[in-house]
Amino acid sequence: ALTEARAGKFWSYACGVACRILTDYHVEGLVVENYYTSLPLKKGLSRSAALCVLMVRAFKQVYDLKMTVRGEMEYAYQGEIMTPSRCGRMDQACAYGSVPVQLDYDGDHLEVQKIHVEGEFNILLVDLQAKKDTIEILSCLQVCTPI
Repeated sequence: ALTEARAGKFWSYACGVACRILTDYHVEGLVVENYYTSLPLKKGLSRSAALCVLMVRAFKQVYDLKMTVRGEMEYAYQGEIMTPSRCGRMDQACAYGSVPVQLDYDGDHLEVQKIHVEGEFNILLVDLQAKKDTIEILSCLQVCTPI
């Protein structure tokens, strides 16, 4: 699983999560059949984070792992950073589904709090038909961020 996670291919995210779970929980593993994928690749919609959360939840359900949603987020993040992607921590908030959450991150610790939102939100997604390079984006953000 570690070799595949580090390879940076399509299934690397799933393998990164499997590696983390197998290391910490000493379980047997899973066979996952993906028969349909609806989130498009390289569009900035957190597909990799959604896949990682899904993998954590599959392990959690099959092996009855005692884990909170915040724990799912953490394992999803730990699995994802085993890949070349080096994502940030925000995307794993998809673990909360359609519940709005506030993320407070100080560089060492992440706090997640459900929030109540009144009113209606209109979300517009636009496909600019452009290439997105997450590794390059995160690298540029790190250069601009004070230490």
